[in-house]
Amino acid sequence: MHNDTQLKELGLNNQLKPALAGKGDITEKEHYKFAISPPMPEIPEFKPNQYFYQSFTSETVSIIGRYHQGSAFYQLAIIAPRNIANGKYEFAPWGDGAVSVHYLVNGIVYTGAKGKLVIERNEENRSVAATFEFDIVGKPNKVKHGNLFLLATGDL
Repeated sequence: MHNDTQLKELGLNNQLKPALAGKGDITEKEHYKFAISPPMPEIPEFKPNQYFYQSFTSETVSIIGRYHQGSAFYQLAIIAPRNIANGKYEFAPWGDGAVSVHYLVNGIVYTGAKGKLVIERNEENRSVAATFEFDIVGKPNKVKHGNLFLLATGDL
């Protein structure tokens, strides 16, 4: 079960559905990509159509790639301290200033572990670039070759 703060960080309501729509139109430079190995039958290919790079709480920043079309919904969310500095981080369990990653599919939130994030934020142009990889806890799948570049979609 997830608390209200965790749901807010993920941009979800208490039914694990989108609480708000993300940015749909992105620039040519913006992207949020990764591969899942082995592929998950529920999601043959991650093709987000909504994005968030903003703070939903006073303590964290959320970097979300989401697919939502009709009843189909999945997302990957990286949650980091709001003041995260550029650098390399290990993914850790949720909370207490940790950098965590969460993969939601079919109404289940999976946590990432045994992975890393390399992040570079640019305050001047309000952008974030990152590479990432991790194991999905409770599944035999790994997220590999994660790469993103997003412009801010709200308050940072």
